[in-house]
Amino acid sequence: MDSHPIIFWNLLWYFERIAVRSHLSGLCLQAKSINKDKADAIHPSWKSADHRNVYIKCRWDNERLHDTRDPPLYTQWSSDAESEVEHIEDGAKRLLELCAKQKTEYRTLMEHIISGVQTNDLLQPIKTMLSRRETLLSKDPPSSPSKQQAHQSESPPEAVRSVYRDILFLTLVALGQDLIDLSAFDREYKKACDKLPGKFADMMRPCDKCPQAPTQLCRKLFRELKL
Repeated sequence: MDSHPIIFWNLLWYFERIAVRSHLSGLCLQAKSINKDKADAIHPSWKSADHRNVYIKCRWDNERLHDTRDPPLYTQWSSDAESEVEHIEDGAKRLLELCAKQKTEYRTLMEHIISGVQTNDLLQPIKTMLSRRETLLSKDPPSSPSKQQAHQSESPPEAVRSVYRDILFLTLVALGQDLIDLSAFDREYKKACDKLPGKFADMMRPCDKCPQAPTQLCRKLFRELKL
């Protein structure tokens, strides 16, 4: 794990998706990268622990890797920030109050999307999300390359988050992952995309489209990750 962390975590992910048990999680108990400066704090009873005593939850997103100005919508659906405000210092309290205000502003957008899902009308939510993304990109355009960068290889295309993914994940969190028929959702989403006017159709990126048949087949074969 310490020598090849990428391989280790990818293997954990794969075993979780194919629902196969393994001893890999037990390697975390001795990993220096995880237990650094914690050796003295570990109770002696853990010396006999193994993979059966370790629980690892695979997640779709690491919030620390996302731009805090525009986090994935589903991460904003529920928050315990307000209940924590009374128990922290004034500086952190003001920060959480700002976060709570931001999430209140997200609430209108999220309720708009969920309403469309419940009425099988995703056209307006898709148009809203596409317009919102274009507005955010126009406010913070990519910086001009320096002279040194100009002589280097061409930079990769700007990364954007999928509108399909944002709407789907919010739906799963808000309405219940076990209650959503993904095939029906994809059918309504594709129907709405086919009705998009030219202006909005031009805003669509490849990542905004419904998954292809191989991806849909993988859904049926592999274990779902809980949001």
